[in-house]
Amino acid sequence: MEDPGWRRLLAAARRSLERNGGRLDGTVSLQSPSDDERIVIIGITDAHRFAGSTRLTVRLADVDDQLRAVHGVGLRDLLTASVPLRSRPTEAKREAVARDALLRAVMEERLLALLLDDLRDAARY
Repeated sequence: MEDPGWRRLLAAARRSLERNGGRLDGTVSLQSPSDDERIVIIGITDAHRFAGSTRLTVRLADVDDQLRAVHGVGLRDLLTASVPLRSRPTEAKREAVARDALLRAVMEERLLALLLDDLRDAARY
């Protein structure tokens, strides 16, 4: 979507969806919104927002509803049309599992080294 009023809103929505596993139950905010952004958010929420507002917040579900009503495509589909959404919770879990496996392997290697040292010492006596 090339409309400048949507650019930061969609970027914030992408970050939110990647952070929360793709759920639409959150909100996104724009700090110091432009007039174009304010007009887009007014269209989504159907609530007037004053020019000069320092922060505007909108529900992701409302963004999704507006996109479906006007463009026939939902938020997730729009955002993943060219680049898939990352799942940061899944990535974090995968990294934690890999880190734990590595730590386990290092600890087992150290334990094995200690046992071998003990065996060598015992064999000398």
